[in-house]
This record gives sequence, C-alpha cells and structure tokens, in this order.
Amino acid sequence: MTARYRLALFLLVALLSLVGCGNSGGTDTGIIINKPRIAQPETPAKAVSACSLLTQEEAAAILGEPVEKPANSTTGGTVSNCNWMTSSFQMIGILVRLASTPEEAETVRNQAHQQSKSLSGVDPEDIPGLGENAYWAGGNINQLNVFKGKYWLIITASKGNGSENLTLAKAVAEKALPRLG
Repeated sequence: MTARYRLALFLLVALLSLVGCGNSGGTDTGIIINKPRIAQPETPAKAVSACSLLTQEEAAAILGEPVEKPANSTTGGTVSNCNWMTSSFQMIGILVRLASTPEEAETVRNQAHQQSKSLSGVDPEDIPGLGENAYWAGGNINQLNVFKGKYWLIITASKGNGSENLTLAKAVAEKALPRLG
C-alpha cells in the first residue's frame, strides 16, 4: 500500500468519523438531520366499573327513596353493569361498554341507533347535550344511550311512565359522564 493511498484512506475515515459523530465537538457542521417523528400512541381508554359512575346516595336522591347496595357485574374487561333498586322495585341501571378503537365505537353507535326502533317499537329520540351523541329508546325498553369517546353508556330507569324514566336517566347521565374521564 502506498503512502498516498494510506493518507487518502486515513482522511476518508477521519472525515466520515467527524460526520458520524454529529456536533459533539461543539462546532456546527452545517448538516441538518431530520429525525423522524414517532407518532405517540393514543391514550387507551380504561375499563370502568359502572358502579363507580354513580354513588348509592346519588341513586337514592334520583329515585326519591333509599336504594339497596348496587348489584355489579363485568364481562371481559369491556362491559360493566350496575343496578340500584329500591324496596318498592324502582330501579336505575348503568351498563358501560368499552370499544377497542374509535372506529369500533362509531360502528357500534350507528348500528345501535339503526336497530333501536326494532327493539323498542318506537323511533329513537335524539337527546342533545349529553356526551358526544345520545338518544332515548323509549317504548318497550326505556333506555338512554349515551356515547362518549370509546364508551357507550346504556342507562335504564324504571319508576313511572316513559317521560319520567327519561328524566331520571338524564339525571344519571349528568352524574356519570364526568366520571368517565
């Protein structure tokens, strides 16, 4: 290997070393390196216990009489159900369903709204001002369906007629929605 070849090889390695080291020597090389932005993952929605969305005292105040300790059940970390009942068999219930993606939540919302009339026997009534979207499925089922992010709340109330049950279900939703986070 000739001296000239060794010198060229040495200078090439030295030059590559300086470029590869970046700006560690305190001098600006003038080379701008754009680092790729890594998308931050969406903060996942957390499973919620339906019983955490309304206290026993709040349920009693909404129904107008004391309620028994709520009955709670969960299914697979995505569905939670809680029911508060009085001694005269008046009841409030919350079912929370957690979708895995926003797309799934949107699909579920659309399907539920479309199927509402066949289940309840009446057209669904849109309810503005609750969550991102809400509707009342009166008739046979008396359910307030409220959607917020990946959560679907199905709130039932059984105390009197349909309009009274809607009023009670709205009161439950107003307490529960802020607790979803």
